[in-house]
Amino acid sequence: MKHIPERTCVGCRCRARKTELIRIVSDTSGGIVVDLPCKQGGRGAYLHPACAELALTKRALARALRTRVDADQVRACFFGNNALT
Repeated sequence: MKHIPERTCVGCRCRARKTELIRIVSDTSGGIVVDLPCKQGGRGAYLHPACAELALTKRALARALRTRVDADQVRACFFGNNALT
């Protein structure tokens, strides 16, 4: 039986398959980047697309990335014109 990697969503704290979550990475300029192939280096956090607002409300995304997170940038990634869902 093959091992299936699991990660914890920083918004709802539920464990899920790595393929069901989206990885957010803090880049060197202080912003955040959506890392869809999950290959980019740096501090990252996983979350469900539906948990983005919850992660912002609880400040869980900023705590996981250990940096300030621009809420408007996160909302644009998940709810804007270039939404991932």
